[in-house]
Amino acid sequence: MISVENKKVINNFLSLSILQALNYVLPLITLPYLIQVLGVDKFGLVTFSASLALYFNVIADYGYKLTAPRDIAQNRNCLDTINEIVSVVLVSKLILLVFGFIVYFIIVFSVESFWIESKIYMLSFLVVVSQSMIPVWFFQGMEDMKYVTVINVITKAIFLILVFLFIKSEGDVYLLPLFTAVGFILTSLFCFYKMKVKYKYIFIKPTLTGLKNSFTNGFHIFVGNASTSLYTNTNIFLLGVLTTTSVVGYYSVAEKIVSAIAGLFIPLNQALYPYLSKKYIFDNKSFSPIIYKLSSFMLIIAFLFFLIFYFFKMDLLNVISGGGDELTALIISILSFRILSSPFSNLFSNVLIIMNGKNEYLNVMKLTVVINTVITFPLIYVFDAVGLAVGLIIVLWLHTLLLAFYIKKRGLNYETAV
Repeated sequence: MISVENKKVINNFLSLSILQALNYVLPLITLPYLIQVLGVDKFGLVTFSASLALYFNVIADYGYKLTAPRDIAQNRNCLDTINEIVSVVLVSKLILLVFGFIVYFIIVFSVESFWIESKIYMLSFLVVVSQSMIPVWFFQGMEDMKYVTVINVITKAIFLILVFLFIKSEGDVYLLPLFTAVGFILTSLFCFYKMKVKYKYIFIKPTLTGLKNSFTNGFHIFVGNASTSLYTNTNIFLLGVLTTTSVVGYYSVAEKIVSAIAGLFIPLNQALYPYLSKKYIFDNKSFSPIIYKLSSFMLIIAFLFFLIFYFFKMDLLNVISGGGDELTALIISILSFRILSSPFSNLFSNVLIIMNGKNEYLNVMKLTVVINTVITFPLIYVFDAVGLAVGLIIVLWLHTLLLAFYIKKRGLNYETAV
């Protein structure tokens, strides 16, 4: 008999899995069509503009993707506290978005190559605004993700139809970020409606102290997210600066294919996060055994995914991109090793945060940025996209090993878990 608690985790996992599948599979469906219609150069332009806008997505998200679900999960039975948490998060995000837009606007209109394509860059920021306001963190903390999943299925289907109906040539490239933003806006409106109707959410004007505490408590995660952006997003941005948008386009095709497989573990880690947060506080003795079992399970599944993907990657590339050029094939082969590290980097990050390892988490992120700067930047300069792929894999593996070291140092006991 499945307990109510485990049933919530399973339902949450299934909902998040569908959500994650949509986020990864949809680009793979539209990818062949967009490359054919827009060309690799224009597709690379959209990817490059998105990489710039993503810096500000990190600012708007701050640390709320992890702190908000944790706080909501731990105060689920107190409606007033939840209303206060939600209101503080929303106001904080608006403040960060306003600040981010001012900086973004100055950057775009200060660089000639950017303001020439200013329509694309402005619409890319609209994507950031609309995406950051989706309260996924609320439903994740309440372990009730089915509503977000349903509306995402609908809005993603609308996006798909709009792409095939209206994007017909290179001149329609601006429609891609516009349609993406529209989908996020519709999702946000539905989510807020559900929060109001089902959970009786009422906006409570945050106090200055509440906002200050919110920024303070999430600062370590924000620094971690910013560090992650520095060794992922910056790499793509630098690739575009040092090479061409076409090279960025080829790399993006390979990266999207691998990310679709590597991202399969993200829903599991997201679904488990509220569950593990409660376990650590209310049933601490079972925490280490659960992490050990999860790690063992993920290792086996990740290795199976890696083998299947590695042997069938060319078939997948041919289906998605309509042909396997040598550069993209080589990048995919290198990036495929990301599948083996992906589940553990997410799991160990969550565990370290749950165990209140703020300083250790920041140390990992700082070290990762330094390692990335020393290894990846020179490789991009010498070997372009291939260098980026090699550097990224090295950095991701070292990042995961550092996390494992610190959670063990923090007190996670694998010996007693066996």
